[in-house]
Amino acid sequence: MFVERSACFVGGDDEHAGEVGDPATCLIIPNALFYDMYVFSTPDTTRTKSTHYMTLVIEEPYLDILRFDDQPIQLDENIPWKYVFGMMAWKVGSVKVTSGTHSLQGIRLFYFGCYLYGYNQGYGYMHPAGFMASSIDVDTCEVTNADMVRGDIIDNDCDGRVDEEYLDGWDNDHDGYIDEDLAKPNRVNGGWQAWRAWTCTQNCKSTDMERVRRCVNPRPVNFGSNCLGKENETKSSNCWVRKRCPTTCPKMSYGAECAHTCSNCVNDCNKFNGSCLKRCIPGYQDLEEGCTTPCSSGWYGDQCKLSCEEKCGGECADPVEGDCPIRYWLILMIVVTVLGVVGGGYYYWRWRQEYRGSGSSMFTYA
Repeated sequence: MFVERSACFVGGDDEHAGEVGDPATCLIIPNALFYDMYVFSTPDTTRTKSTHYMTLVIEEPYLDILRFDDQPIQLDENIPWKYVFGMMAWKVGSVKVTSGTHSLQGIRLFYFGCYLYGYNQGYGYMHPAGFMASSIDVDTCEVTNADMVRGDIIDNDCDGRVDEEYLDGWDNDHDGYIDEDLAKPNRVNGGWQAWRAWTCTQNCKSTDMERVRRCVNPRPVNFGSNCLGKENETKSSNCWVRKRCPTTCPKMSYGAECAHTCSNCVNDCNKFNGSCLKRCIPGYQDLEEGCTTPCSSGWYGDQCKLSCEEKCGGECADPVEGDCPIRYWLILMIVVTVLGVVGGGYYYWRWRQEYRGSGSSMFTYA
């Protein structure tokens, strides 16, 4: 279905009063083809700035967890939001956006619609920000649950909806089947690690201290949102006052008065914080922390890229060379051998004792 949006208003008392543009025709997307995230551009096409909006069709509870360019959406109180006729859980409304490239997604997986429109003098446009290009014709659909791949954008169960199930053991769409038309893996939003200790800045002419944190707890994956807030902070101090500047530290040493070493780094490290410049020695990881972290379980060697599973069939005994531990069957063999020797010796001793007690010779002569 197509709708026409006119942007030729020059009067009125609503949010569009004073607009001067050109009418635009737009395709309306069925909610079964709404997507869970959108990346779009709102470029200026003339020398003067255009005015851009995004119109959202979304279930009301999800508005609070929707993120625009990784930030909570700022709603304009002068632009009203209305309920969708016949779908009282859904609302529709517009948000003014700047020119440029933007992203729109929730902090967890859910589906919603997004349309873009804008205008300039004698110019106007409106179009969907995106949608799933999948057939939802249940009359011609063929069930493909057996071949289903998570997030394949196919109506695998022929219910007129696409990727509507979550891998949670529940019948999310209430059709009597469980986990039969799975959406792509849930996105993981980034989380801050704890603030690192205050250290002097990497500028011997400054007396300030700084501390940093990284968005790695966890890292954002599957288009998860980045962390909100500052990555570093500074405060006044007396850094480098009457102290040796680390830039003069010998190789493999760093910090105030060159008092620290970075022996797990290859070649050398940052003279201020000890982070490794190139890579870690085999068996260690995390350049920013001076390669003080051993390889994660199941990995070893240079840059922790070698698999213990491939070499040992399980875990490694050490993260450097990847030496394999003694396997349980070898231990069992040793135990059985020891028990056999001990048991055999015991019975031999009993046999000798019985012969001595009977006064018989252990050998018979012809």
